[in-house]
Amino acid sequence: MQGVKKRPGERLYGGVGAVREEFFGTLEQYSSPFLVGFGRPTSTAAILGASLMLGALSKSRAQERAQERWRTSRIRRMPVVSFAAVKRTLLALGIALATVLLSAGTASAAANPYTGNGYDASQYQCSNRVPTPLDGGFTSFAVIRVTGGRPFTADSCRQALWNAAEGSIALAPSLYVNVAYSGAYGHNVSGYCAGLTLSPESYTGSYLKAYRIGCAEGEYAFGHAPAVGAGQKANLMWWLDVETGNSWSSSDHRLNQAAIDGTADRLATLSGVPVGVYSYDGSWNTITTGSGFTPHSASATWVALSGGCGTSFVGALPQWIWQSGSTATGYDADYAC
Repeated sequence: MQGVKKRPGERLYGGVGAVREEFFGTLEQYSSPFLVGFGRPTSTAAILGASLMLGALSKSRAQERAQERWRTSRIRRMPVVSFAAVKRTLLALGIALATVLLSAGTASAAANPYTGNGYDASQYQCSNRVPTPLDGGFTSFAVIRVTGGRPFTADSCRQALWNAAEGSIALAPSLYVNVAYSGAYGHNVSGYCAGLTLSPESYTGSYLKAYRIGCAEGEYAFGHAPAVGAGQKANLMWWLDVETGNSWSSSDHRLNQAAIDGTADRLATLSGVPVGVYSYDGSWNTITTGSGFTPHSASATWVALSGGCGTSFVGALPQWIWQSGSTATGYDADYAC
């Protein structure tokens, strides 16, 4: 305890004990003869009761000596608190709390919010950042792209597409983000994602690095989501676009799984809305090894190149949307299950 001066006859204690000793020391000076046999006051009521005694009691020299003897015997029995022990305890508590918070991102069962016919859109449905007119037969829902085809890029027409959807469709628009894995994306990881030492899925080593990359992809997408204007509805859901057109590991599928999990977990935590996965059997099998892999925070699937409902590429997840063909005005056509 360098830098702390000790008064004559005073013993210094480290950690929590120092604070507790200083607080109760003053109170015991006046109230200890009435607390012997009961221990120190440990509640607000006990402290208040001891304080009320002050106005009614006068102390004799004999009482003061008795108090000093009581104080000395109590102090000698107090254990010295090790700062290292306190640090280890706080670290253990911090890790336990982080595990609980991360696990809270696990997807829970939710009802399909989509009905009717809708569309998905990206900058390819814009001309000079002005969206193509919508097809009136596909305005029940919309899913707008945030990224520009790859992670850590932004769709140049996302805000205009969002505003057009807000003014035309029945539901709040949803958003989708391109997901991929490449070790080269590691330089994009910073802040919260860079500091992760555990995940709900218990990834370690190179897989934890891949998880951090996915986490950073989710953070980037969330930070580049279209602005919600006054009177507009908030984002209904996030979707992860998982397709072979992006970069993935061909030798270790678990790296791909970790990146997908990282993106899903981070978006679920940041947004507080459901997260789903967009893909199809061939692409999902090539990237993740098949229907047995279920992203930790995913709630549903949106199936591309599909002929209808009941074709989910993840065995444990329900299918909420299927995509096939185009609308009359050139948007991708989507149908609720």
